[in-house]
Amino acid sequence: MDAIDVSASETILKPWIVIHTDGACPQNGSKRARGGLGVYFGPDDPRNVSARFTDRPTSSRCELAALFVALSWIKENCADRREPARIASDSRYAVSSLNEWGLHWRRNGWKTSSGGDVKNREMIEEIMAVREACACPVEIVHVRREKNAGADALAVAGARVQ
Repeated sequence: MDAIDVSASETILKPWIVIHTDGACPQNGSKRARGGLGVYFGPDDPRNVSARFTDRPTSSRCELAALFVALSWIKENCADRREPARIASDSRYAVSSLNEWGLHWRRNGWKTSSGGDVKNREMIEEIMAVREACACPVEIVHVRREKNAGADALAVAGARVQ
């Protein structure tokens, strides 16, 4: 069964895939910060990604980079799907940037509510564009850290890559 019948007028489609993402940045905020990202499809799944992130690594940027990798995979693999894909992240910042704040920032010329420039704007814009280019709907949801252990392990390992 692909859908859950909620009422005669509303149907909720189950996601066809759930991908967990995480970023890691040991020594975040210092010149010695080492970024890593993890994209977790499941135990021993060959699609799992553990990679170093070197573009001005911070915890937030590593989280966003992992979401970008997952969305890029979905974009390439969801052409014939009508069910949503789901990405789970333990980063409230990343999830809120893409679900709530991003559209508001775009409408306001990429300014925060206090009038400052949006941090990581270029990454958020790029991720939003990839999401909008996906043929299937993409849900990005927040999960508790303990529910994201697979992606976390991949991100930590990615940060250790030389």
